[in-house]
Amino acid sequence: MGKEKEKKDKDKGKEKEKEKEKDKGKEKEKDKGKGKDKDKEKTKNKDKKKMDKELKREKVKKMSKEEKRELRTKKKEKKKGKKSDVVIKSMRGYEESDLQIKVKDATTQAREGKLGFGAKSAAEEWATAGKTEGLQIWRVEKFTIQSWPQDQYGKFYNGDSFIVLRTYKSGNALRWDVHFWLGENTTQDEAGTAAYKTVELDTQLGGLAVQHREVQDYESPLFLSYFKPMIQILRGGIESGFTHVESPEKTHRKRLLHLKGKKNIRTTEVSCNSDSLNSGDVFLLDNYSALYLWYGKQSGIFERRKGGELATALKNERGGKPTIATLDEGKEEKVFWDLMGGPGPIMSAEEGGEDIEAEQEQQQVKKLIRLSDATGALKLTEVANGTVKKSALDSKDVFIFDTGFEIFCWIGKQSSAQEKTKAMSYASSYLQQSNKPPFLPVTRILEGGENPTFSALFS
Repeated sequence: MGKEKEKKDKDKGKEKEKEKEKDKGKEKEKDKGKGKDKDKEKTKNKDKKKMDKELKREKVKKMSKEEKRELRTKKKEKKKGKKSDVVIKSMRGYEESDLQIKVKDATTQAREGKLGFGAKSAAEEWATAGKTEGLQIWRVEKFTIQSWPQDQYGKFYNGDSFIVLRTYKSGNALRWDVHFWLGENTTQDEAGTAAYKTVELDTQLGGLAVQHREVQDYESPLFLSYFKPMIQILRGGIESGFTHVESPEKTHRKRLLHLKGKKNIRTTEVSCNSDSLNSGDVFLLDNYSALYLWYGKQSGIFERRKGGELATALKNERGGKPTIATLDEGKEEKVFWDLMGGPGPIMSAEEGGEDIEAEQEQQQVKKLIRLSDATGALKLTEVANGTVKKSALDSKDVFIFDTGFEIFCWIGKQSSAQEKTKAMSYASSYLQQSNKPPFLPVTRILEGGENPTFSALFS
């Protein structure tokens, strides 16, 4: 009896095991079914997006020239809207951009000691700064500054703030230009830290450095001249977790670089699709192992030349591995459009915008404005227009020198404490009231510390 019972229990156990296996099999089948459903859904969505894109293209093809022009204008305005900072009214009664307010507020916080700076003293942080001729760059990271690798000089990320120091000799003495550069997506804290640290660096250099504020896409010619073949503005930043140190083979993502300008060509990363292209400029599609130089029909010789230099520089950086293909507008290879997400309407040269230098030349009417409190209150008075001579500067006051493409704030040696303190604030105010682009470079320069660039601008 005992053996029969034991046998029955074993049989029952086997049957239970079989049942469990069956249940597991059913669950696997269900999971497979769910997976297939998800795959079907993904494929369905992809097909829908593809179909929508094709329908959109067909719709564009049927449009009249005027309708196409209107569509491109709308796209351009939308792009500008994303890029521009929201302009709001300040308590001072003039309009300021969101980024300018970020800088002002964060700098105020820094002065009041609210930014939580690290334990390092200024002397420790700037121990190696400005000792020998050359260029030094630091990136702002969490209220501190970190040295930027030399092999990355000229590459700036739109989510970051940087400090750039140029040291040069004038006779036997060292001179300095210190720039703080603000990416369009930098945080308020980063912008404020950059402004604060620039003042701190100037103090460490004995107050003799020329201070420059540089904002993405509005950099001064002096700043752009430091980087050969050109400045590159890429997407990313420290706050987005982009560390820039991993192996490029592993981290490289397809990107489209836009080259624009005349004498000073700048490179900006843009969306990788046909909407970014225009007939007046040069674009470089970088797929790491393959580089495609796209020439717009009306692109300039300098842009084409610099495009070739950039492609060669990238190839050399990568040990000569990438191939380089040059493509004229209208004669593109299929692989190019595949990487770009398909062909589409291309903006005209006019819609792509004037080259920055050309715009500057058209608007270049020089003005010299005196800031003085001789009457008991600070007052701005225009002293020269068109032809501006250096002899018009007076040591007793502060002067705002508007060159048309850059604003200089010259501090006279005998100017009052109030004039010195309020100089940059009034320069920013003047910039807004004159209806000039809000992000033109603003440079603070002390009498006796003028650099050759400043001196050369006078008649």
